Amino acid sequence: MWFIPSKINKVLKISNITREWLCMRLDCGQRELKEILSGKRAADYETAKGLLEVFGYDLIVEAIDWG
Repeated sequence: MWFIPSKINKVLKISNITREWLCMRLDCGQRELKEILSGKRAADYETAKGLLEVFGYDLIVEAIDWG
């Protein structure tokens, strides 16, 4: 699943969650998370599901690149 970089980073910023904690929670590497948040890589199913669980449906749905 692809995310719109500006929107997913806004979600991360307003939630006050660190990238380090998010990496541990999603069980992914810093490089992988950085690429997902910058729009250079799609999130796999488990990572996308984890983002949904952490941030909630309303915030994540707006950040998904549906195109």
